[in-house]
Amino acid sequence: MAEVNRCVICVRSVLRRRHHVLSLEFLESHRDFVEYMFGTLQQQQEIIFDGSRSICHPCWQRIDYGLRHPPEQEAPPMPPTETFCVSGLTRAANTSRRCMIDDCNNLELRSVSGTIKAYLLSYYRFYIPPLARICQHHLRTMTWEDFSQNVTQRQDSFNGGNIHDMLDIYTQLLERKKTA
Repeated sequence: MAEVNRCVICVRSVLRRRHHVLSLEFLESHRDFVEYMFGTLQQQQEIIFDGSRSICHPCWQRIDYGLRHPPEQEAPPMPPTETFCVSGLTRAANTSRRCMIDDCNNLELRSVSGTIKAYLLSYYRFYIPPLARICQHHLRTMTWEDFSQNVTQRQDSFNGGNIHDMLDIYTQLLERKKTA
């Protein structure tokens, strides 16, 4: 008889708390709820829907939320990004954590403007990715001829996103020239 006054899910007493009686009418009108409820039970147990058993309101709310917000399906794994080398073309690391110049610990970092990116790409065949940063000091004092030789972690591998960004750099440059 002690089971009668306990929640069928969490086994807490339902005497002084809001609860929902498990009856035949409940079973017929809430089929999906009952199926979900059986899925949440820790051990397989038999529940009699004769009006003698109950479910506490917090457990009811958890099940109701689970029905309304089903767990998101994990996205299928993305195929690995294919990288390739382009001879004569190098790039900086795509990181915003530090200045791209060797041995620089300055924290005042700036993104590189599209004009500078286009200049370095055109004349020095050096690509600067979108997240790459440079400190204010090196932006003002470094000559462009020395720039690509002083970059930390210079890389020669590219992916489709890099190529797409390079095309965008040139497109934006051409659009600026049209409006000027």
